[in-house]
Amino acid sequence: MRNEISISIAAPAADPESQRILDAIVNPARLSSPVELDANTEVVPAESGIYGWYFSTLPCDMEVSTCKQVNASVLLYVGIAPGRPNSKSNLRKRLRQHRRDRGGSTLRRSLAALLATELRLTSGVPGAGHLKIGDEGERALSNWIAANARVTWVTTPEPWRIEREVIEALDLPLNLMHNSRHPFWPTLTSARAGARKSVRGFLVEDGRAERNLD
Repeated sequence: MRNEISISIAAPAADPESQRILDAIVNPARLSSPVELDANTEVVPAESGIYGWYFSTLPCDMEVSTCKQVNASVLLYVGIAPGRPNSKSNLRKRLRQHRRDRGGSTLRRSLAALLATELRLTSGVPGAGHLKIGDEGERALSNWIAANARVTWVTTPEPWRIEREVIEALDLPLNLMHNSRHPFWPTLTSARAGARKSVRGFLVEDGRAERNLD
């Protein structure tokens, strides 16, 4: 790991359901690897909920001394599924996107921007509604996630209602929504913007609003 990390405690939440979610995310009963989830997709419930991604290796240099640590892995990102009422998304679908989807995952976009040089990501053919880094780039990114990331989740019927409170109670360098005050936010947004504008064009975007995915 590129930075020393230490255990931190999430700020208490005002909403009891938010507190239940926080407790489950920062004190996970289990952290599952992408390989495990690919081998048995039904482990993840096809229900609404909130999930947290822990990393044993950081995608770049960042300050993580106040991030939550579990078994030498640090919590960098929290997401929800679905992102809005009446969506057909759920935890199982969303975590599958993070593991291998071609452009539909905000987390993958951020990791691609931060890992572009290390993984030698090059341009792919743009597709409707997606960012593309090509087949080799997608495999390299998926392999990096499989080797370095673990995930936990907890079900809750209306995750969009408590998303902001959960994110604001934690130190989450890779979150963008509800997280603009985080010290790493300018670095992450700059990396993503730089990736899109790169003369190499290793990422191609169709211009959709960031919050169009759930």
